[in-house]
Amino acid sequence: MVKNMFTMIKFVYIMILFFSLFLVVLNVEAANIPCDSDQDCPKNMCSVFAYKPMCYLAKCICVRRY
Repeated sequence: MVKNMFTMIKFVYIMILFFSLFLVVLNVEAANIPCDSDQDCPKNMCSVFAYKPMCYLAKCICVRRY
């Protein structure tokens, strides 16, 4: 019983670490790429399919497509 509880706690701990690293990777901004329009932003800048590059305040950012 104690072994099962320890295994479950360890699993939850590992999942929290994994998801926190995943969120950090998603929130990393591009290296302040300057732009004048959306076409100036590189197409492969956003690593997640649901995001697209867009020019906002003269910097390229990733925004949700939907």
